[in-house]
Amino acid sequence: MYNVCSQEPNLLSDGDESLSFSDQLAALILKLSESLSLETVLDVVTAALQRLLQVDRVFVCRATDEGQGTIVAEALSLGCASILGDVIVGFDCLQQGILEEKWRNIQRFDNLNTTRFADSYRELFAQHQAQAALYIPITVEEKWWGVVAIEHCSQSHVWHAQEIHGVEQVGRHTVIALGRALQIQKQQQEVDELQYTAQILQEKNYQLKTVVNQHTLSSLQAQAQLANKAKELEQTKQLLDNLNTRAHCFASFVLNIRQSLQLESAYQITVEEVRQCFQTDRVLLCRID
Repeated sequence: MYNVCSQEPNLLSDGDESLSFSDQLAALILKLSESLSLETVLDVVTAALQRLLQVDRVFVCRATDEGQGTIVAEALSLGCASILGDVIVGFDCLQQGILEEKWRNIQRFDNLNTTRFADSYRELFAQHQAQAALYIPITVEEKWWGVVAIEHCSQSHVWHAQEIHGVEQVGRHTVIALGRALQIQKQQQEVDELQYTAQILQEKNYQLKTVVNQHTLSSLQAQAQLANKAKELEQTKQLLDNLNTRAHCFASFVLNIRQSLQLESAYQITVEEVRQCFQTDRVLLCRID
């Protein structure tokens, strides 16, 4: 929400207040044509109109989905009470009449104390205690958007043709500027959503890669463990084969000794069988008397 006080810097160029009404109006419309954000559009409409028309209050009331209206921007003269953020209940009662073009044009009230005006406007804006007012219905792309209100609070005011004509021009350019700003806002939201989705996908992709890498590492570790087990089994097999070979050697050795009847032959068989069994170059047999 945006609030602009008349003592703040002018949104028009320096020195514009000394220009004629038509020149100030042209500068205002130029500012609107250059405004790309919703905030800027609302600032220009409220602040520049308040200074151009020298009124007490200019505010923008935006329709909500709940049928209410919210004061989303305002510009005030000194001493004028702020209504920024106020919620207007039953705001949607204007919608049908405006869409049917009953109230599509500017609603002009020179003296709200004596002039009989539309009950809907009276009920909605009477609490502002305005003495004179101009209400500009705003539709964007044929959809009810809200109202720009211009109010004199201290005294009644006869609106001149130049003022009304200028406000009509501002109203048309405001509709264009709002449509452009809302479209840019929508596109920016879509970009933000796409960026958010891309970020989520990137995080998911990173998480997936992490899981895959963990599984790959676990698989490699499992393969290494299996290779080590296979190597250990192969070594165990070789050891068993060696033990089995030696067992056969000893069995053959014992059998040959038993079959030998001569001592010298037994000696010879013993050293030979032991040498073959242990695969050594030399085996000595020493007899102690």
